[in-house]
Amino acid sequence: TWETAEVNAAAKQPMSMKEIPVEFGIWMTKNGSYKAYNMTMSGGQPCTQESLEHRSAVPNRNFRGQISIWNWRQGWGFITLEPGASLPAAVQAKIKQMNDAARKKGKEVQNEKALYFRKNDTRQGFRPEKGATVTCQIYTDDKGAGACDVH
Repeated sequence: TWETAEVNAAAKQPMSMKEIPVEFGIWMTKNGSYKAYNMTMSGGQPCTQESLEHRSAVPNRNFRGQISIWNWRQGWGFITLEPGASLPAAVQAKIKQMNDAARKKGKEVQNEKALYFRKNDTRQGFRPEKGATVTCQIYTDDKGAGACDVH
């Protein structure tokens, strides 16, 4: 067994850790049971949400946009980039993939170029609000494209 406190998640906790390869140490408790400690992903990488989703940031680029949707109860939203924002081809392909997946699930895509973000993707102290103008970085991951370092 493992305890949440023993997951090395770089001061964060991943949402789900089902069926992922990990590395860990083992210790025996006073009553003779074994427990894991300092659990990381393969290679010692912290078990963060970003790592689990295989995030890859677009390097050295900031983008401006506006928060078009903000669900404060669940801590997620979408950012619409400024008109004319030039996105790398890989990001455009991931946005298309993300929108196609949403349509396949029967969801309506309101904005073809909106980028997903979570509260954890915002800078400390920033309070997301619908309509707020923001600066952010962009990443791609297993699910599509999103915004991070939102402020």
